[in-house]
Amino acid sequence: MQMTVSRDIAASAATVWATITDIDGSAQVLSGVERLERLDDRATFGVGVRWRETRVKLGGESTEELVVTEVEPPRSYTIRAESADTSYVSVLRVEPLGQHHCRLTKSLAAELSGLLGRLLAATVGRLLLRTSRELLRQDLVDIATHAERAAR
Repeated sequence: MQMTVSRDIAASAATVWATITDIDGSAQVLSGVERLERLDDRATFGVGVRWRETRVKLGGESTEELVVTEVEPPRSYTIRAESADTSYVSVLRVEPLGQHHCRLTKSLAAELSGLLGRLLAATVGRLLLRTSRELLRQDLVDIATHAERAAR
């Protein structure tokens, strides 16, 4: 399963970059995040930053451990996560569109493995895809709202 969503934001790329790399503050920015727990003691954002994130999905809680695996400041970073029979890779990319505007793109690739993963893909795959796309879109709305408010 792969998907990509984008949103233009009326804030500078620097403001959006600061928003998406503030892992400790992301539970206050992202409405879909119920709880967040840092799993590292790093003072700055970079490769190796790790956290546990709990979201509500399909009526139940889902908790994943995420780790930053690549960073190209101030343009993009990659996150990897493993959960049950699913491996996730997510990339957030900031593209300047002028001094006070940018485009934020979030892509997600999920690989379902094992018997449970294959059963989920075969039975509720379309629902998972639709739900995941809506969660990604809501994340971008939340980030845009926060960044645009900070830019005022």
